Amino acid sequence: MATDIAKTRDEIQSEVFEWLKTTRYASTSLEPLTGGSANFIHKATLTSPLDDGSIEVVVKHGEPYMAVAPANMISIARCVSFLGENAGSSDWQLIQQNIEAQCFKALSDFTVTQEVDSHATDQVVTFHASVRTPKLLLYDDLTNTQVMEYLPKSTNLKAYINWHLNSAAPAELKSQCHALGKAIGQYISAFHHNTDAKLRETLKANSQMQSLKHMINYDWMLD
Repeated sequence: MATDIAKTRDEIQSEVFEWLKTTRYASTSLEPLTGGSANFIHKATLTSPLDDGSIEVVVKHGEPYMAVAPANMISIARCVSFLGENAGSSDWQLIQQNIEAQCFKALSDFTVTQEVDSHATDQVVTFHASVRTPKLLLYDDLTNTQVMEYLPKSTNLKAYINWHLNSAAPAELKSQCHALGKAIGQYISAFHHNTDAKLRETLKANSQMQSLKHMINYDWMLD
């Protein structure tokens, strides 16, 4: 049974905590975070701050089963770039690189800044919206663990609108939400348009995660 070989969350947290001690991201504490289904996610409070002053990072760790349901086995291939039997020797150097990590590397330097002029009032108001993803700081292919930038004040457009907008909300705020939505849309479109061929082939090869995402996002929803 899968549950017989699955580690407890406490065991995984302890192992990740010890692994961090061998890196620049040694921590004083490790706190489980909610969200996600396949990986174990923690917030680490660093022993010493990073160069930018940050004292917290996100640590994601993968096991050969789903974090939310250890009985459901998932090949660790979700963390590996299988490029096919005919791949060249240089291609095989990518085999141990986490696919998600590769995505974050591609996204790290990709930012879209959107300016929208609003005529909601008799004055023109320009909104500035910048969209980017958290930066990947470290990936270890031996432990399938990655360290990422922690953005504690982040939110999504739906939550932002639900929190701020109501029937009495000023037109200027509605225009701001429109600007945010447009910036997010342009970011997604631009990234897909500019993604290099190597990353596309890497993602294409990971058929298991494609099937898993399809099941979660579509099959479960219909059921």
